[in-house]
Amino acid sequence: MALTQTAQFFEALGRSRHVLIALPTHPNVDQLAAAAGLLGICAKLGKPADAVSHGFVDAAAHPYLPLAGRVRATLPPVTTLLIRLPTQNVPLHDLSYRLTDTHLEIAVSPKQGGWRPEDVRAETSGMKYDFIVTLGAADLNALGALFADQPDLFFKVPTANLDHDPANEHFGTMNYVDLTAASVTEVLWRLIKDHDRGLVDEEIATALLAGMISKSRSFTSEKIAPDTLTAAAELVALGADRERIVHGLYRTRSVQTLRLWGRALARLKHDPARKFVWSSLTRQDFALAGAADTELADVLDELVATSPDARVALLAFEAADGTVCAIVDAARPHDAARLTAPWKPEGGMRRARICIRGKTLADAERDLVAGLQAALPLI
Repeated sequence: MALTQTAQFFEALGRSRHVLIALPTHPNVDQLAAAAGLLGICAKLGKPADAVSHGFVDAAAHPYLPLAGRVRATLPPVTTLLIRLPTQNVPLHDLSYRLTDTHLEIAVSPKQGGWRPEDVRAETSGMKYDFIVTLGAADLNALGALFADQPDLFFKVPTANLDHDPANEHFGTMNYVDLTAASVTEVLWRLIKDHDRGLVDEEIATALLAGMISKSRSFTSEKIAPDTLTAAAELVALGADRERIVHGLYRTRSVQTLRLWGRALARLKHDPARKFVWSSLTRQDFALAGAADTELADVLDELVATSPDARVALLAFEAADGTVCAIVDAARPHDAARLTAPWKPEGGMRRARICIRGKTLADAERDLVAGLQAALPLI
């Protein structure tokens, strides 16, 4: 009898030696919460796991997700170089090495006889990871440099692709794309529940519920179905701390974040014919608000939340080094990466980031808005 999707996932997890949990660049709370929950499950199963989102620096902004602090900004080395030297006839006496600014020198001394240069063999070991789980990535490009720098890893290692977006390209070896779920945390919960809900402790339950609450904006989004509310109730019954989540998500916004929101919202412009909104932030805005670039994801989320009819949102800003950058958020049927393709974006279908050198913020914003308006159809 063929294995169910749940059985396939947990059998692969059970066989693995080391799991890679791969997140999109600039992950949202739902994706971080899913990573925190899955890290907890891997720990329960005794499976070493690394969670990586390229460039991620904002774990401190999510104190209600303690395990989010384990999300790394860079991928550890995925292979090891093995140097082989035969010792059957030439036994080893001593081994030493010296590290210089430019290279590594390894010295070996035999007890008797000697080696020739052609006796040395060098090869790479197998991949460090033998199972990958992607969370909320519509395609591999959404992983940014995590995929771009190590494409062989994703092509050679079995991958479970967890998502809830119909735009997902089903790139995994196993694809768990549940269009009836409201969040990737809900997709993960359904897999866990079907396997063994006893794996879920209070921390894991809190992480999963946090993702659901954040993604659904406290269960007010249009995608909420009865199953989502049932899932939330089940997690509360397992000990999820709803008060801690709500406090972390909505009651601990810093004054700096609120000031930056206000400045972006004051400049908010709207093209209703294309369901497109945009705004911008100068370095002076960041200085007066006392805020940093790490606040930008929250600011863009607020722009989207205050414009429920918008399908595409643009936030242009001056980075700390003076470069003009922008983040574009796109809801289906639009694709943020394709919309921003002329500017060589980093990101995926839902959210992409671009940088433009040699232009002022005003000029870059004007060009970006014109380019997106040309690419977006009239509604």
